[in-house]
Amino acid sequence: MLGTNNERSYYGIVIMGEKGQMQYYATAAETYEGEAGKYNCKRLTIEKGKYLAESLFDWQNNIACIKDIFNELIRDKRADTTKPAVEWYRNNKEMLCMLPTVRPKTEKT
Repeated sequence: MLGTNNERSYYGIVIMGEKGQMQYYATAAETYEGEAGKYNCKRLTIEKGKYLAESLFDWQNNIACIKDIFNELIRDKRADTTKPAVEWYRNNKEMLCMLPTVRPKTEKT
C-alpha cells in the first residue's frame, strides 16, 4: 500500500485480547498528520516509556526466532505483559523485539 520508504519506520504491534487471543497489526509511521485516514487504516500509538529489547539481525531469514525472543522477554520480571509487544523494523537487516516494562508504583506518604 505504501511502497518502500526509507524515511518511514515500520512496526509490528501485538495486542493480547481476552482469553489469550492475539491481534497483530503490521504498521507504518505516518509521514504527515492524517495519512492513516487517507488509506482508511486504523491509527495506533506506541506508548512512550522504557522497554526491554533484543535485536534480531537478518530477521527476514530468521522469522521463526521472533517468538522465541518474545517468550524470553516475557519471562523477565520487569516485563509488562498487559501492554502491546512491539516489533520495530529498523532496517532490512535489524529488528528490535520490544516489551514495555512495569512502572514502579509510587508509595503514598
